[in-house]
Amino acid sequence: LPASRAAPVIGIAGGTGIAPFMAFLAEREELRRRDPQDKYGPFELYYGVRDPTEFAYGDEILQARDSGTLTHLSVTFGEKAPSWAQTGLVTDGLKARASYFWDLLEQGASIYVCGGASGLGAGVSRFFKQDVLRGAGGLSEHDAETYFNTRLIAANRYLEDLSD
Repeated sequence: LPASRAAPVIGIAGGTGIAPFMAFLAEREELRRRDPQDKYGPFELYYGVRDPTEFAYGDEILQARDSGTLTHLSVTFGEKAPSWAQTGLVTDGLKARASYFWDLLEQGASIYVCGGASGLGAGVSRFFKQDVLRGAGGLSEHDAETYFNTRLIAANRYLEDLSD
């Protein structure tokens, strides 16, 4: 997690890529328990799975949302979504929030992406470059690529744990 507890965190996971986020959530829960008066930035999680039978750590994730550890939760199912979730790809849950993500990035947000490299990883990086940096941020293609590579990747604010 970012060194500053006030820095926003955007977590994006697909399938078993949720595992690292369970450690992040446990750490944040413990910090909030020990230092409840400290200022904590938003912690948002966007999680995509194929169907409800693959909703790993579902109870724990919903509890983190209900306790306020997660300030926003979006769960997307590839098929058969429960009434409280949506059907589609995890990147579908990101699109409506492009302007909000731009604001979070300008506040120093860190982005963590865990899951499949060719699907999730490629789609999320494309989303941030095109929809957030170019669309919401108004940057040119060159400036968006520079921002992504220098202000996010090189600054350890865009971190991936991906595999296929």
